[in-house]
Amino acid sequence: MRIFNTKNRILMASISEFLACVTSGGEVLERSIEEYLVSNDELFSQSVKRIRTIEHEADEILKKVKHDLYAYLLIPDTRSDVDRLLNGLDDFIDATKQLLVLLSIERPVFPEAVVTNFRTISERTCLSSSHLAQASEAYFSYPQEVIQKIQQVILCEKEVDSLQEETLDVLFNGIPSLNLAQKTHITRFLDLLCNLSDLCEEVGKDLMISVLKRGS
Repeated sequence: MRIFNTKNRILMASISEFLACVTSGGEVLERSIEEYLVSNDELFSQSVKRIRTIEHEADEILKKVKHDLYAYLLIPDTRSDVDRLLNGLDDFIDATKQLLVLLSIERPVFPEAVVTNFRTISERTCLSSSHLAQASEAYFSYPQEVIQKIQQVILCEKEVDSLQEETLDVLFNGIPSLNLAQKTHITRFLDLLCNLSDLCEEVGKDLMISVLKRGS
C-alpha cells in the first residue's frame, strides 16, 4: 500500500531529494576517512566543507518536507511514523558532520595497526546508510522490499561491532607504545564512527516496525 497518492508527487520528490542527502553523507564519510588516513589534507578539507553543505541542504529540505507533510491528509499514526523516520535520517547526517568536523579540529593520529579497521568500518557504515536510504525510499511505494534492505543494515552493524571490538583489543593490548591518553583519544573517534552504524540500525528497526504496523 502506497503512503502517498499521485497528487503527492511533489512531496515525494522532496523526500527523495532528502534521502539523496543521506546517501551522499555516507559517501562523503567513507571518502573523508580514507583521505584522512592517507594524510591528503587538501581533499579532506574539501570533504569537510562538502558534509557541511549536505547537512545544510538536508535541513532546508526537511523543513519544507515537514511543512508539506502536515498539510496532506495523512492519518496521524502514519504521519508520526514518517516524521520519526525523517528525524532519524537527519540525525545520521548531523552525526556524520560532527565526526568529520571534530576530526578536522582534533587531528588524532591513528596507528598503522588500526588503519585497516577504521577504513573498513567507514566502508560498512557508508553501505549501511545506502541500504537505509533505499529502504526509506521503498517504504513510500514498495514497502514489501523494506525488510530485506533493513536486514542488510543490521548485517553491516554487526560487522562494525565486531571490528570495533577487534580495534579496541589492538589499541589497548597490541600497541604498547601508546599511552593511555592516546588510546582514549583514538577510542573516542572509534566510538563516534561506530555509533553511525548503530544509528542506522536503530532507524532501520523503527522503519521495519512501521511497515509491520501497516500490514505490508
